[in-house]
Amino acid sequence: TQGRDSKTRRSLLLERKLHTDTEIMRGIPLKNTLRNCGRMWRQSPLDMTEDERLHLWDVAFPVKEFDVFISHTWHTKGIWKFLSLSLQLTWIHILLWGLGAAIFCEFLFFVDVLPPLGNSGEVNFRTYQGTAPLSLWAVVGECTCVIPFLLAPWMPLAKQRFAFVDVASIHQVDEDMKERGIYGLGGFLKASKELRILWSPPYLTRLWCIFELAAYRMANPAGKIVLQPLFV
Repeated sequence: TQGRDSKTRRSLLLERKLHTDTEIMRGIPLKNTLRNCGRMWRQSPLDMTEDERLHLWDVAFPVKEFDVFISHTWHTKGIWKFLSLSLQLTWIHILLWGLGAAIFCEFLFFVDVLPPLGNSGEVNFRTYQGTAPLSLWAVVGECTCVIPFLLAPWMPLAKQRFAFVDVASIHQVDEDMKERGIYGLGGFLKASKELRILWSPPYLTRLWCIFELAAYRMANPAGKIVLQPLFV
């Protein structure tokens, strides 16, 4: 009986810790975190002014659930998180843009709108012998694929994905709200469809990161866990 009572108490305690505090649930569109060259990732809230930290709460929106919970450590430089997330959101745009730009540049070259770019080369094909200009315009066109990468925060997406990002989803100024947010992490994890780990070497050395990983699997057994290495 005593063992059963102890198990019941643990279950009640766990249920309380996994309660979702919907009053303070706020998510931010993932692509919005990339604005200003990913300043939200590059600058720790400890290095921000009070007004800047308050603004982080204002750019988030009330939500009922999170499409993705971003788990990361501030011991890794934010520029890597910005680059990784930008590439993940825009890779299809980069691919299509680069292919389209290469084809378009080559077309302009073949209709003599663009001049030859490169030296002429000897061509020997069956009965034909002669010289032909070499075109590097396809390479030039492909280089422009950096444009959609830089425009990641404004790229059209099939679906807007709201993310839990600690600096925006937990109030950074009001101490009572911050405490509610920290103690509500279990509930936020429970309300997240996906846990995305921005993995870097220090990740598993941080207690908060290990807690988020373990708590997500406990609170959301059917949830999706995505490992996104920052250096790949």
